[in-house]
Amino acid sequence: MKKSTTQNQNLIKSVVDNLPGLVFRAVNDGQWTFKFASRGAVALLGYAPEELVSATAFRHMIPNEDQEENRRVLSQISKDNPQYELVYRIRTAPGKIKWVKEEGTGVYSAAGELVALDGFLVDITEQKTAEIELREENIRLKSSIRNRHGLDKLIGKSLVMKEVYELISKAAGTNATIAITGESGTGKELAARAIHNLSNRSKMPFVVVNCSAIPENLLESEFFGYRKGAFSGALADRKGLMAAARGGTLFLDEVGEIPLHMQAKLLRALDGDGYTPIGDTKVRVSEFRLIVATNQDLDDLVATGQMREDLYYRINTVCLRMPPLRERKDDILMLADYFLKKFSDLGVTPKLPGNAHSTLINYSWPGNVRELQNVISRFLTINKIELASNVVSRKKAKKKSQFGLAENIENMEKQAILDALKRNHWHIGKAAVDLRFSRRTMQRRMIKYKLR
Repeated sequence: MKKSTTQNQNLIKSVVDNLPGLVFRAVNDGQWTFKFASRGAVALLGYAPEELVSATAFRHMIPNEDQEENRRVLSQISKDNPQYELVYRIRTAPGKIKWVKEEGTGVYSAAGELVALDGFLVDITEQKTAEIELREENIRLKSSIRNRHGLDKLIGKSLVMKEVYELISKAAGTNATIAITGESGTGKELAARAIHNLSNRSKMPFVVVNCSAIPENLLESEFFGYRKGAFSGALADRKGLMAAARGGTLFLDEVGEIPLHMQAKLLRALDGDGYTPIGDTKVRVSEFRLIVATNQDLDDLVATGQMREDLYYRINTVCLRMPPLRERKDDILMLADYFLKKFSDLGVTPKLPGNAHSTLINYSWPGNVRELQNVISRFLTINKIELASNVVSRKKAKKKSQFGLAENIENMEKQAILDALKRNHWHIGKAAVDLRFSRRTMQRRMIKYKLR
């Protein structure tokens, strides 16, 4: 009986050692140390089974980015659902990087604790390399299609972006005013440029105005221009932004930052009544296409008194919403590839490491495309994918007390504003006077604290 058992054990060992891969058991000691490894370790990794069993850092042969994804997958298995599958890179004894596929089952104690993994590793380097090359070629092909359609700066193949392209194409064939909404970093200016470039005004000026960057006391002179001697420092005539956009497109970014008194003057000019440069008496008229953008909700701007209702109806002829990056996951790798090519100063486009693809796709991207661009630019500098959430978590403890103080101050300010609004029956102007705020500051604070 003993002889038969020994023969069976030898047969099993022979079969396991002859498999074209590595059969193993790894114990859950924090390092997943090998308890058993088959002879397949020699062909796959260049290590004898005894070397792997004596080593305590098998997982250290795996790049950090891949290890993070592996830990995530293993954290999801359970006694009732113990099977798992991993795909990752591993460094062999000669220093070569291989792609491997690991399939296995978690071994649990009677108390339900994960004590070991029984698994099988197989080399998939050739298959994975072909898959990556095919994906990158597909990305390049789709990018070239976008270029041929005159939308080369707007990258994406997702359904929501196809809808954006369709609306841009339709809008470009008209002279209607376009209101582009969307979070910061979604590409509102790129969409505006695409509309201009596809229109019959493409050879005329495209004038960009960042309304939030112009001091309030300079808005009128910037928009309408001035005559020499109109005020101290006006040493020569200067045409304004409206004159500069003649025949082309005027793009007002952050249109909600324009003060109400300036909105009234701007509306008159847009409605054809013209404008008068400072220090002049002659009314000027400038014909142009108007496109505006804001990262705020237009209805909220009107509801809080930050935008005139008549201006709202004037600019909101056609509304184009730029989707946040978290709604267009299919575009992330295409965008990453675009930025790799754009920022690389090498002859060959660098490759993203290991499981960077899944890391990028699963991230929430609060900063949208602009944040992705910065992440790729930083990767080309430090050779590491570093997301904002990682940076924040490292600094959180250090700034905890500062955040607490800031939060208390904000709560006090919010309550003071709320009290003033109630005292004045929600009359914004009177409440602002009570608090010695300007009306514009009061409106901004109400938006900040979501007071209606």
